[in-house]
Amino acid sequence: MLIHRNSANLTNRRSRQRNKLKQFFGRIKKKRQHILIVGFSPRTGLATAKIFSQYGIHYSISEQSVASPSQIQQLKRLHAHATPPQRVFIGKKQSPAQLKGITDIILSPGVPRTHSLLHAAKEQGIVIWNDIDFFYPLLKNKKIIAVTGTDGKTSSV
Repeated sequence: MLIHRNSANLTNRRSRQRNKLKQFFGRIKKKRQHILIVGFSPRTGLATAKIFSQYGIHYSISEQSVASPSQIQQLKRLHAHATPPQRVFIGKKQSPAQLKGITDIILSPGVPRTHSLLHAAKEQGIVIWNDIDFFYPLLKNKKIIAVTGTDGKTSSV
């Protein structure tokens, strides 16, 4: 009996979370936002792209480094979704032209804020988010302490 109650509670929580996600992404779709994911890392870039594909959000991907074989496979899988990335920019040559039609940027943690694309985005008034800022409204209990950045996390925590 106790297992059944916990199972029902878990099911209810998951259902509420799915509804919250639908509402959150529904607002984004209603505003006709087109989001550029800058940095196609597995934890941030790929995870964000999968969520956007699942919920029908218009997005594009920008990755400055040369795509690895696993990234190419992941991109192919994304193109099989109902909402694949609209544009994919890979390689050293990044241009402000790829910001055309972009309303927001989600920045992967490993991408430096000095990136020339971000400078151009700021000049155009494009909102730049990190993943935590963007998905923060989805969290139930909003008490977070986070240590982010490229260096020093292990020695700090």
